[in-house]
Amino acid sequence: MKKGIFLVLCTLTCIFTKVVAKDIFTYLGTSTIFEGNVVNGNPMGNGVMIVMDAKKIKHALIQDVIKGNFNGTTVADAEVVFSSSWKFTGKVVFSIESNGSAGDVVTYELKKGILQCPNMEKVVSEEDSMKIVRKTDTNNRAFHILPFEFETNKEIKIQEVDPFIKSDKCIETRTNYVLEESERKWSISVSPNYKRVYDNGVTYELKGHQIYFALENSCFVNYDRMNNRFNEIIWSYPEGFVNFKGVDAESEILYLNGNSYKGTMEFGPICKDKELAFRYVLGEIDKPSIKEVFMAYIDGVEKKSNGAQETWSNRITEYQKNKQAGVYNKVENILKSYAEEDLKKMAKAWDEAKPKLVAEFGLSMVDKLYNYQIEKGMPLELFRRLKQLNLPLCENTHEAYASNDLWKRKIILFKMYNRKTGELQFQRFLHFNAFDKLYKISNNF
Repeated sequence: MKKGIFLVLCTLTCIFTKVVAKDIFTYLGTSTIFEGNVVNGNPMGNGVMIVMDAKKIKHALIQDVIKGNFNGTTVADAEVVFSSSWKFTGKVVFSIESNGSAGDVVTYELKKGILQCPNMEKVVSEEDSMKIVRKTDTNNRAFHILPFEFETNKEIKIQEVDPFIKSDKCIETRTNYVLEESERKWSISVSPNYKRVYDNGVTYELKGHQIYFALENSCFVNYDRMNNRFNEIIWSYPEGFVNFKGVDAESEILYLNGNSYKGTMEFGPICKDKELAFRYVLGEIDKPSIKEVFMAYIDGVEKKSNGAQETWSNRITEYQKNKQAGVYNKVENILKSYAEEDLKKMAKAWDEAKPKLVAEFGLSMVDKLYNYQIEKGMPLELFRRLKQLNLPLCENTHEAYASNDLWKRKIILFKMYNRKTGELQFQRFLHFNAFDKLYKISNNF
């Protein structure tokens, strides 16, 4: 290896000496020179381009050398020797951005050729171009390689279509390799990063541990696979707009009826399986209505369109705190968001559903539910039936699993409103055991 590096340095020295001896060169940047014919600032014909770590040739030590037939910024039959001893033969398209006295940023796009490096020979096609970015720091006599991504752009057809994407055709930009530098030595690592832009406007990008998902209507999700955490969710529903920024950050919901909420919240069910979490939760938040989503306020302020507001603390309002279970006084104020006629219709729907529920679950249990009482032992099927009957002022979100253990304990987020006023009476997470019986009522997941 040392012998090889020595030979490369000797080659560079010979080229370097030749340039100095002839003293026929043109500066293409602060630290980039060209030996050969230059027309209107563009290299033309056979020549040699040298990228240095200094402003003056006599001070330069580390160099990239590009030989070949130049046509402006394109070298059709290039021979490139990098300071790392890596070599490339083939087509090169380059660009030079001068940073004034600081140095240059030189980008090489390697096309249709062969990249030779220790223990590896990589064939580069015209479509699978490879970009290498060099940065010279002439003030500090430094020469750096910026991390580069070897990308391919292809139109592909997806065999198994995700239901939330609803398209099987896309343009995929895949990052196959990443080049890094350590102590002037280069190394290539495999990268799984890719970006897909589907023909219906959906964008799906995997970058390190982060997933970025976006729809044409500005719905957006950023998911951290490493920590199984959603950093941000922006989603639109018929009722309003949600901007969720994580459990610990301040999020916001703006409703079309003028109501709003600002504060911490839980949005979307928790899935402890990191491999399934993104698709599982995305499938849950992509519901036709915000009422069907696992969503609970934690600490914040809820404002009504009529000017009233409620303060939430640890997933419960002051209004709820002052209520004893099963004892709900009639509230005189009717929320503006619910018209009196609508409330009558809602109450009628509950009245009509009661005989059906009594026939299935018994009068005692149904009476408790109608009096806003939840108690242990209630069957999961009761809450499933409420959802099937689509009773107004009762939000029973999709079931989620508390864990991935054998028992698969189920959880639902259950919200119930006062049938006379429309006010939220309570929100609770209902935990069901393996026998689908309610065994825990809590304020959190």
